[in-house]
Amino acid sequence: MATCVPVRELKDTAHFLSIVEDSREPVTVTRNGREAIIVMTPEMYDSLRSELAHERLMRKLDRAETELSRGEGVDGPSFMAAMRVKYGE
Repeated sequence: MATCVPVRELKDTAHFLSIVEDSREPVTVTRNGREAIIVMTPEMYDSLRSELAHERLMRKLDRAETELSRGEGVDGPSFMAAMRVKYGE
């Protein structure tokens, strides 16, 4: 279940920190009944960043496979040969 706390709870930072640390999800801080900020532990943040990076990588791989199936891409050895020619190695 999502945890929401009003902004006034931030006055007691030690208590607020324990709420964030004890929550299994990001904590929503509200002001005047509306979302103001989202707070999470560093572990949650790292996990979220890792998931996003994985999703971006998978999209790139899907795009590359589609391009290859259309004949728009090149294989690894051909690419490396072109780079050697281009950069003089």
